[in-house]
Amino acid sequence: FHTWPEEYELFELPEEVKSKLPIFEDGLDVWHVLHAWFSGYIDLFYGNDDDVKNDAELQQYWKFRNVPQYAKAMPALSKTALVNQITRAVFDVTAMHEFVGNVVSYTTDPAGAALQVRPSLNMADLQQFVQVNSLVAGTGMPMPMLVPSGQAGDLDWFQLLDPPSEISPMVEQLYKKLMDDLRTVSNTVRARNASGTREHPFSEMDPLTLERSLSL
Repeated sequence: FHTWPEEYELFELPEEVKSKLPIFEDGLDVWHVLHAWFSGYIDLFYGNDDDVKNDAELQQYWKFRNVPQYAKAMPALSKTALVNQITRAVFDVTAMHEFVGNVVSYTTDPAGAALQVRPSLNMADLQQFVQVNSLVAGTGMPMPMLVPSGQAGDLDWFQLLDPPSEISPMVEQLYKKLMDDLRTVSNTVRARNASGTREHPFSEMDPLTLERSLSL
């Protein structure tokens, strides 16, 4: 298990190259915003490591029974580890999924990623081609956004947290900061894309393009 900053440090490219890769230049900005949100949120419920380690439900959660290979890679349960794990999970299903989950360009060519092996042939048959792209179309419906657009069906998700009344104002303040920080990162990403210094514009980690729900 690695956090996104750790992935950056482990990435074997010269600093001057990898620091300009949008998956890191933009991605690290997104990571830090998400990390601050989860750190602040968890602070409201758990004061220290002992509070986390002694929580029976967290002890069960940390076993990750359905993904033993993932469990083996995890550090011991602690408050820091919990924040990092949740941040990475959300980073992966928002920013990273936006980057690697767009497969339309691979499946629209029958000689592309059609998920079929045919002896002596380099493309899928018609049935497989239709089935694969039906799956792509069916799971490609727009989902509610991480930063709500305000359109019908895409409203603020703060109320879904349903925090206890005594900490609700603090959670609401954290939520507002999260939204403000994500919009700031979005403006930064768009400025980078408009600067002319990037070989290709990259919007896959722009917070305003990220969804908060996946269609599977």
